[in-house]
Amino acid sequence: MRKWLTQRQSSGDKSINFQAGGGIHLGIGYRDAKDIARETAMEVFEKNFTRLANEAWRTAQLRAGEFTDHFIEGIYGWDDPPLGQLNDPGIQSALFSAQSGYAKSGDPELGDVLIELLSERLKYSQQRSTAQLAISKAVELAESLSGPHLALLSCNLLMKQITPAQVSSVNEVASAIAGMLRPFTDGIASIMPSDLDYLAGLGCLIPTMGTLTLGKYTGMNLPGLFNRGFTNKEMIDAHLLIGTPIAKLKEPDEYRYSVNAITRVDLLNLLEVHGMQDLEETAMRALMGPVLTEHEIEKILSAESAELANSLDLCNALGIPGYLNTAIGSAIGHANMRRAVPEFDLPFESLLKEIPRVRPRFA
Repeated sequence: MRKWLTQRQSSGDKSINFQAGGGIHLGIGYRDAKDIARETAMEVFEKNFTRLANEAWRTAQLRAGEFTDHFIEGIYGWDDPPLGQLNDPGIQSALFSAQSGYAKSGDPELGDVLIELLSERLKYSQQRSTAQLAISKAVELAESLSGPHLALLSCNLLMKQITPAQVSSVNEVASAIAGMLRPFTDGIASIMPSDLDYLAGLGCLIPTMGTLTLGKYTGMNLPGLFNRGFTNKEMIDAHLLIGTPIAKLKEPDEYRYSVNAITRVDLLNLLEVHGMQDLEETAMRALMGPVLTEHEIEKILSAESAELANSLDLCNALGIPGYLNTAIGSAIGHANMRRAVPEFDLPFESLLKEIPRVRPRFA
C-alpha cells in the first residue's frame, strides 16, 4: 500500500485549517472564513481563466465575482458550512469549471444550475464515488447545454427515475406528474431530434434498445393503481387471497379482485401487519401480473390531465422514450430540478440506487 504524503487535514468543530510554513496549522472561526473563502475562490478563477481583451476580461471578472458571491452565500447558510473544503484540489477544479462556465455565458439559468451542482459536489468531497465523479463531470459539461437541453434532462429524469408518493388514485398520479413536468414543458417544445444525439455525444443520454416510457415506469412502480385484477379462473391460487385483508373486490359482476396495495412496499407491509408473509409470492404475482400495458396506462393518464397528455405527445414525438439519462445527465437534470423547484429535496445519490418516490408537492 502506498503511503501518500498529501493527506487531508482536519480540525475541531467550527474551525477551518490552513497550513502555514514550517508545518504550523492555524484554525480560524467562521466569522472571517466567509471573506477568506471568497478570496480563495476568486484567486482560483483569476489565476486560471484565459486572459481576454480588456472589456471582455472585466465582464468575465464581474460575472465570476457575482457567481462566487451567490455560491458562498448559499453554502454559508448551511448548518455546518464546509468553507474549508475550498482548499481541496478537486473542489477548486470544480469551482473553476463552474466560474468559467458562468463567466463565458452570463446565463442566470446556467448560473443557478452550476451553483446547485457545485453545492452538491461539496457533499461528496470525502468519497470518490459514482455520485462525486458524475457531479464533477456535470459541472464541466453544463456550460455546453442550452435551457431546452436542461429541461429535457429534467423531464427525462422525472418521467423515468422519480415516482409520485402518497397518491391513492389515478387522478392524483396524473396531476402530480403534470405538476412536476410543468416548469420544463416550454423548454421541451423547442427541442429537435438532433438535440438528443448532441446530448448523447456529450455523455448525458444513452440510446436504449427499446423504448422506456412513462407508462411502463408508472405501471412498474404503482402497479396497484393500474391493474386489471384477477379472478379464480385466471389465477389458480387466487382462493388463498380472496377473503383475506390482502385482496378486495374490484368488479362484483365478474367476481374480479385486486390486491389491497398500490406498491410492492405497501404489499410487503400489509403482509407483515397481518402475519401473512407466507403468501408473498402469490400476492406479489397478483399485484404485478395483471398490470395494464404501458400504452393503456398513458392513455388513462392523458384522459385525466390534458396538460400531461400534451407533455407525453411532445416527448413521444421527439423519441425521448428511446433514451435514458446517464449518471452525468441525471446530475444535471437533478440540479435543474432543484433550481426550478426549490422544495424538491430528493438527494442525488438516491437516483443512482433505485427509483425513488417523492411527494406530489408540485401539482
